[in-house]
Amino acid sequence: MLTTRATIVFENNKIKNINLEDELLFQDVTYVESPAYLQLANVLKNAETFFDFDMAESGRLSRNRPKVLFHIKDLMNKLEQSMYYADSLSETNRDLLSSLAAIVDGEFKYDEKVSEFKFHRNHKKTVKAVNIASGIKSFGMIQLLIQANALNERSMLIVDEPENHLHPEWVVKYADIITELVKKDISVLINSHSPYMIQALSYFAGKKNIKDKTNFFLTKRIDDSQMTTFENVTEDLEKVFQALAEPINRIMW
Repeated sequence: MLTTRATIVFENNKIKNINLEDELLFQDVTYVESPAYLQLANVLKNAETFFDFDMAESGRLSRNRPKVLFHIKDLMNKLEQSMYYADSLSETNRDLLSSLAAIVDGEFKYDEKVSEFKFHRNHKKTVKAVNIASGIKSFGMIQLLIQANALNERSMLIVDEPENHLHPEWVVKYADIITELVKKDISVLINSHSPYMIQALSYFAGKKNIKDKTNFFLTKRIDDSQMTTFENVTEDLEKVFQALAEPINRIMW
C-alpha cells in the first residue's frame, strides 16, 4: 500500500513547485505458500529468480540453473537469516518462540555448513527437515521468520491455506499464534478454506481484544467470468461457513 502526499507552491496564481512524497505503508511482504520449502533449502539457495537471469552476462551456466519465483527466493533468504538474530530478539518474540517450541516440541535451525534446515527436538536428537512432518514445518516457518526479525509493524505476512498441513487441534494453535502476531501490530493475511481456522481466528481475535484489527472477507466469482468480488463478512461469518459446507451438503442431503 502506498500513501502519497503532495506539496504545491503557488506564486502569482501559478504553480511554482510540486513535491510528491511517497510513504510506503508496508516496506516488506513475505509470502508463505508451502512448508515444503524448508526441505528444499539447498536447491533453492542455488536457484535464481527470473530477475537475476541475464543471458548476456550469465551465459550457458546460468541457463542451466533452476529458476524460481521471486517470492520463494525472498522467503528462503529470510529464513536463512534466522541464524544471525538469535541474541537480539525482544522479550515478546522470545515468548512467541517458546510457545511455538512447546507446540512442536522443538525448533528449526539453519545449518550453514550443509545449507539445510534441521529440526532440533527438545532434549532429543536432530532431524533433517525432509524427515519432519509438514505440520511441524508449518510452525517452523513462523518460528524462523520471527528469529530472522522479518516480521514487524512495517511488514506484511501472507500465508496461503496453512490448514492444509495441520491436525484440527494444531489449526487452533496456529490461529492462536497468528493472532498474537496481529496483537503486536504485525499485518497478516490468511487465505483459508477451513471453518476451523476461520472460527479459531475469530475466537482469538475476541479473546485478545483485537477485533478492531481483524476482518474476514468472502470471495465469489462473478458468473462465468474471471472477475471476483470481495464481501466483508466480519459481522456475519455464517456466510463463510455456509459456502464451505455447500459441497458436502450437495452429496449428503
